[in-house]
Amino acid sequence: MNRRGLFEEDESYYDDDEDATNSGPTPSKPAENDSDEEDPLDAYMNGIEKSAKEAKEEVLRKEQSDKVEVDGGGRGRGDIDEEDAQESYFRYFEENRERLEAVAAGEELDDDGYLVGTKKEIAPLPTVNHKEINYVPRTMLKVDLQYDVQKRLQFSAKVKVDSNINLPSPVDAFDQLPFNEETLKLLQIQDIAFCTPVQAQGIPIILSNKDLIAISQTGSGKTLAFVLPMLEHVKAQEPLLNIDGGPIGLVVAPTRELATQLFKTALPFCEALELTIALAIGGENLYSQKCALALRPHIVVCTPGRLMEHIEKENTDMKRTTFLVFDEADVCFQMGMQEQINSIVNFCRPDRQTVMFSATFAGATEKFARRALTNPVKITVDAAKVPDNIKQRFLVLNESEKMEFFRDRLEPMAREGKVIIFVNKIEKVKQVVEFLRSITKIEIGELHGNMHQYDRTTSLQKFRDNVDVLVTTNVGSRGLDIVQVQHVVNYDAAGNVDTHIHRIGRTGRASESGTATTLLTKADNLFVKALLPSLKSDPEALRVFEEGIPSLKADIERIKSTLRKADPVLSRLTGPPPPSMPSSSRPSLPPQSAAYKNTTTTNNKYQKWGFVKASEELHQPQQYGVIYPPPPPPASGSYYPPPPPPPSGDSAPPAQKKSRWG
Repeated sequence: MNRRGLFEEDESYYDDDEDATNSGPTPSKPAENDSDEEDPLDAYMNGIEKSAKEAKEEVLRKEQSDKVEVDGGGRGRGDIDEEDAQESYFRYFEENRERLEAVAAGEELDDDGYLVGTKKEIAPLPTVNHKEINYVPRTMLKVDLQYDVQKRLQFSAKVKVDSNINLPSPVDAFDQLPFNEETLKLLQIQDIAFCTPVQAQGIPIILSNKDLIAISQTGSGKTLAFVLPMLEHVKAQEPLLNIDGGPIGLVVAPTRELATQLFKTALPFCEALELTIALAIGGENLYSQKCALALRPHIVVCTPGRLMEHIEKENTDMKRTTFLVFDEADVCFQMGMQEQINSIVNFCRPDRQTVMFSATFAGATEKFARRALTNPVKITVDAAKVPDNIKQRFLVLNESEKMEFFRDRLEPMAREGKVIIFVNKIEKVKQVVEFLRSITKIEIGELHGNMHQYDRTTSLQKFRDNVDVLVTTNVGSRGLDIVQVQHVVNYDAAGNVDTHIHRIGRTGRASESGTATTLLTKADNLFVKALLPSLKSDPEALRVFEEGIPSLKADIERIKSTLRKADPVLSRLTGPPPPSMPSSSRPSLPPQSAAYKNTTTTNNKYQKWGFVKASEELHQPQQYGVIYPPPPPPASGSYYPPPPPPPSGDSAPPAQKKSRWG
């Protein structure tokens, strides 16, 4: 018998007793007062009755709390209706089927258990017969542009245009372009008023609905050159709410960092125009990206592999994509993405407008552009050239001396601004970071391809906020747009000139000045040989190469010979004296003071490392190492004034330690 039955029987027993008592004759009042004391037996029985009732109430309360809600309404028994371990497992499997199957297939999950990406190779996208697809017609932009041939010809000194068709003339400022008022207001808030050369000519061409190939140096404003006209294009198309399909604008970038930078640049403009934008890059949460794409954003910024993965899983498509951008297209081919890029182009609708931006343009990149673009207009803005606001320095050292360079120069450089150090191998990142942390208290960050995407993003954000030095591989040579970077140091020479230009382009952003120092060894002779044509007007660099890498003396001499033939004045300054003027008849310099000789000797020490430590009181401006003609001596008769006497007493500043690095 269960406890409930026991208590019910006990209760019925006492109920019967009470009924019997009540059914009997009622005692008279005097009988009730016969005894003032309670009978011991009655007291005992009353205690038992009270305890039984309390036990019953407790059991009822427990049973009530054990009951659970069941399907169909009502309440049931907890020990029967509650979900057991097996039922819980099956429910979990159904709710997480996609992730569990992904793990079984060898795919990667992030720390939260969400799908990151596949480890297998991404297959090309399926072949599409565009004739069988009924695409929504593309709406052409109709904006008021100026066609001033004379102005375009004048502007050709800054931007070379390879086209015979009539093109809109360049503009000087953004308010001369037919942009939305919200766009112009946001540009004004960001203190962006005037166009860079690539923006001045590239934006009008894109707004005229033409395909564009833009070759422009890094940091020249390429991002806004395609983002702003893309927004106008998207606004002109039929609203997405009325039509099924993927994004209207698609921006493809070779690296995650560059794609993230493009996304952040475009986001405020999209918000101002009430447009939506999504980011789809490798290493990030695949499921969250799927949810973002399900909201059908107007614009998607992506890397090639992740875009193909989403298309393969049918998370998005390109039926509505009428504006396609390839940024840093040359890097896509350098990184072996040719098949992916070709697959994306073949999958995209043929009546699109395609824009391609790059810092270099040759070989496979040019062939791809001619095939993927329709009658493109090509503009060139100082292609493959280091910006004028970046000063280059070169040092030829032994491998062991590179560490000593940082021991002397790291902290002074970090005081001037942020520093990026480039190396060629991931293992070298670890070595350099450990050494730098052992010699300085400055916080050192690192960035390389073996890091998780979350760690890479966190490292970049710390570098933007409070970390002063970042050691990175070529992963950091694209997409890092940080104005505070004052110094770039190439610990290892880049593999080619294009990579070198992109590396040093991380400084000198937004027209700020910057310094790029490259540490070379004699084994880098092939790289330096390829770099020589771009440095023929830099006599200091030529001198460093000639002294440090003897195998290049013949190549440097040919460059000097070419310069002499092209410039008679230069020939007179750097070449031997003409036959009609013997060396004995050449003007001699006035006698030099001992102070000047000592200073000259010290400076030669600095010149050994590729620097000239100028002493403004004692030096005159030098042209190719020769002061010619010599300046006339001052009236006092002393050609070089003596140096000022050193300060004495307590006011004398502490002596500064001289660095051989300049």
